[in-house]
Amino acid sequence: MRLTNNNIKTLPTDIISLLMFLVLNGGFENCFNFSVAWARTQRPAVIVSLLDGLPVRALYKFGNIGSDADKTCFYRFFRIVGDLGVADAILYRRCREIICGSGNIDGHFTVIAALARSGHFMQMVANFIVRNLYMVDYDADVVEALLGIYQHPEYKNGLAAALTHVESIYTSVGRPEITTKSTFGVMCHIHASENKMLLLNGYTGAHDCSRGRGKMLPSSG
Repeated sequence: MRLTNNNIKTLPTDIISLLMFLVLNGGFENCFNFSVAWARTQRPAVIVSLLDGLPVRALYKFGNIGSDADKTCFYRFFRIVGDLGVADAILYRRCREIICGSGNIDGHFTVIAALARSGHFMQMVANFIVRNLYMVDYDADVVEALLGIYQHPEYKNGLAAALTHVESIYTSVGRPEITTKSTFGVMCHIHASENKMLLLNGYTGAHDCSRGRGKMLPSSG
């Protein structure tokens, strides 16, 4: 069946979500064009509801894949979705600007911290990671961010997925050396001593941070 704007409008949002991922097989440009065609027939609240349900973070990994047109459409998509207020898209854009050293870096950190305070676990993890990687001085905010992650109800079952999504941001920006040429670890500002790194490798569940296992921050060596 040939899809037109008329019958796209009447499809349930879960079917639209499925179709978005299916057309990705042909490149992000196809996904973008399909999304735009559907969105033109919908109210903003319906669009945001669909995007939150995808979720948008599942698209991070497509940022550095395909043709130049695919990459251009990817960034257009995230700009538009971010302007709609979708947290995953806002986080991506702000992290990308920090990684590339563009714009108001302090402002980007402020926005990411605000997303983390909203209680979204993945945003909390991203906030902690970018602060460790890109802030010159560690401060109480980093300790607070770490405590928030450790105390969050999604810590046990959601950390591995959150870290995968944050890693996808780096690779989608075209900085694979951060994730493929480094050993992942995390500096725990609570239990670390003598400036040693506590590496949390192969995360399988919630543990005390000195014994936990997971993928978080690139460390040297």
